[in-house]
Amino acid sequence: MVATKNNIYTPGYFMKRMKDNGYGIWKIFDKYGPHDSRYWTMLIDPGGYSVWVTCYLNREELKDVCFEINDGGVRIPRNFIIKTASVQTFINNLLQFGIENSETFDSSLIDINKYNDRGQANPTQEVLQEETS
Repeated sequence: MVATKNNIYTPGYFMKRMKDNGYGIWKIFDKYGPHDSRYWTMLIDPGGYSVWVTCYLNREELKDVCFEINDGGVRIPRNFIIKTASVQTFINNLLQFGIENSETFDSSLIDINKYNDRGQANPTQEVLQEETS
């Protein structure tokens, strides 16, 4: 399926609409293999509610679009699926689970390089902080 400009499954369009509605959002990954029905993954409200959203294309049938949202089972049932072609319907689902927008979201306050993949402090970051102090 070829993404066109104003479809909910187009990463840029989805991000813009989420930002327009006051949600902080990061694009995480969009290089899934051709055999994989996952199209892209993003993180909504990083450092806050931290909700993972994965867009699937052709998951159950051709031209099928759905979204899996997951916050580790904190507010949303694990691996909750939303089938919609509307960003507003997607946002309404988030609101039903208490995932509200944070219009004051500032991505610069979250240092994604602070820790390595084992959860340990990244030594290069500590050295940089000491040098700038």
